[in-house]
Amino acid sequence: MRYAGFGLFVIGLTVASWYAAYVPEGIGAERIGNWFSAVGIQFLAGWVTMIVGVVVARAAAKKDTPADEAANANSADTAGEAIEQMRLIARRIDDIAGRDLAPADVAQAPRKLADELDHLLTEEIPVFLDARPLLIDRFGLETFAELIGHFAVMERAAARAWSAITDEAWDEVPPSLTKAQAAVHRSLDVLDAAAPSAAA
Repeated sequence: MRYAGFGLFVIGLTVASWYAAYVPEGIGAERIGNWFSAVGIQFLAGWVTMIVGVVVARAAAKKDTPADEAANANSADTAGEAIEQMRLIARRIDDIAGRDLAPADVAQAPRKLADELDHLLTEEIPVFLDARPLLIDRFGLETFAELIGHFAVMERAAARAWSAITDEAWDEVPPSLTKAQAAVHRSLDVLDAAAPSAAA
């Protein structure tokens, strides 16, 4: 049930964030009214789903058996591995973005960069995402929600950089990499604020 609650929370967060980003026409109160008319119901549905997920997860946590509690006590090491995985991802992105590639540089060697991003997106990021329940157990839903929000921005930006390479949209690659780098470091800032002892 705890994982079901977590799933509802993530779905609700994704839906609410998606529709909250919608920018309608108009100014002031008119814009707010246009926004609510266009996506207000969908946003509220996502928000309610988030709340239901939190309630379900907390209710399940209160019903943990002694065996469950013992298992959770051992989750810190695995959560620690997930933290190190996120730091590894950050180092990978720092390495790529730190090359200060211009569009012309990307155009000269697109395959190598595309392969690096593909490995990041298909091999390294999923390792971190698989440990989401363990990170919630360690840091709580509120901290995790803030962390994963920035992480999702990083993932989308890295995916956009990869897509831009395949589309030969060279101009879009450098800013996407810069955005990914900034977002993953915001995730690390949240992590370090929540667990200073985990800082590298």
